Amino acid sequence: MTALAQAVATSARGGRGAVVVLPDRRDVDALDAALTDLLGTGHHVRLEADLGPAARYASFLACLRGEVSIAIGTR
Repeated sequence: MTALAQAVATSARGGRGAVVVLPDRRDVDALDAALTDLLGTGHHVRLEADLGPAARYASFLACLRGEVSIAIGTR
């Protein structure tokens, strides 16, 4: 996951966004931790069904408003 996190972080630092679709929650947890280590908190959101509707919608709005440029989650 470290290599993927570095690629996503490089994209974000270059002024671009990223949407990362992962196969399961375990991978989302691993990438979430790796991105937090590289970029700190508040630079990416998780979009997963397990979050519940309110948290998922808040994450969606953060992306829509340009507050974050990285979204990670499951399909």
